Amino acid sequence: VARASGVAYNPATGRIYIASQGSGDLVVVEKDGTVVNQVVTATGVKDAEGKDVSSGALNVALDSVNSLVYVTNRNAGTITVHDADGALVQTLDSGPMPNEGAVRQTIDAGRNPNHVEFDGRGNVYAVNKGGSRDGSTKNDYVQRFSLVAGASPGAAPDSSSAPTSGFTDPGGAAADPT
Repeated sequence: VARASGVAYNPATGRIYIASQGSGDLVVVEKDGTVVNQVVTATGVKDAEGKDVSSGALNVALDSVNSLVYVTNRNAGTITVHDADGALVQTLDSGPMPNEGAVRQTIDAGRNPNHVEFDGRGNVYAVNKGGSRDGSTKNDYVQRFSLVAGASPGAAPDSSSAPTSGFTDPGGAAADPT
């Protein structure tokens, strides 16, 4: 684990989920310290100068209801969805980075996903730092992704309500209006 930056704990299973910013991966560990899985969350990520960099796995949230784990990947501009063993299930993508080509996915996960949280009711919230991907706003904001009721892990989020960008209050913080 290089520069661990986020952690989630599942008290029902005793598993610990660690986002490793330096190596760009999710590490799944049993309570006795045994590593179950170490998964790179995104590949092919480059900085503005074209140098290879890690995905920047920054934070992790546990959805124990659906046995899913969400990881924000700051450098990749994605939120990856993993099963309880760490296997990649889905990527919520923010679109092309400035030095990339076509959009890889249509669900906008924000320019710089920073923090992620599951609310226990089917919603995943992501804090995005540095404004929108297209540069139309410089404000930080919160987005909500709603899972489809009864969907199996890996099913697409409900695109009718996800993502929901927040409004900025006078203090500069953002909140989801729903």
